[in-house]
Amino acid sequence: MKNSFLNRTLKGTKLYILSILILSVIYSRLIVYIPMFIQYALDGVIMGKEDVIPNVIRNLFYDNNKISKIIILVLVLVLLNLLVFIINYLKSKINIKFNLKINRNVKEIILSHIPKIEYMQFNRIDKSNVIQRVNNDSVKYSEFFNSQINLFFDTIFVILFAIVQTLKLNSTVRFIYSSYMCINYIIVYMVF
Repeated sequence: MKNSFLNRTLKGTKLYILSILILSVIYSRLIVYIPMFIQYALDGVIMGKEDVIPNVIRNLFYDNNKISKIIILVLVLVLLNLLVFIINYLKSKINIKFNLKINRNVKEIILSHIPKIEYMQFNRIDKSNVIQRVNNDSVKYSEFFNSQINLFFDTIFVILFAIVQTLKLNSTVRFIYSSYMCINYIIVYMVF
């Protein structure tokens, strides 16, 4: 299947797919970090549990005042959202190039079939209708392929990073719970 329609359609798009993959990883990771920064603001600053805030961000605090800490966290959150915007912009530019490359490949594949049509059959075909159908079909195919690859990558990586964060949270919760149970067991054992 070396010369299949899919392989010929994707000819010359490996760099675009790799770029979309890398940008999807970065985008998904940033999307998972945004709720964490809200947690840092709520738990770390407002509730006074600064140990949940990573050292990298804690080192940015210039004052022990809650307002200054919230301002720093908001600035970091704005920076993260700016990075998400930039990643989306770059991804959309690459998606357009990817879309155009697939569109061109599909048109070349379909139009290369026209010289192979017999002369009598070719005369019966409305040429403008053929060109319109080739254009419409290639646009639909490339848009579908482009949207599905983006949906697939973004969904996979957001789910993956969310699972990783959940497992990190679960391991912390399990440790706290097991510590609580051990202390509770020791207290109950010592009292009785």
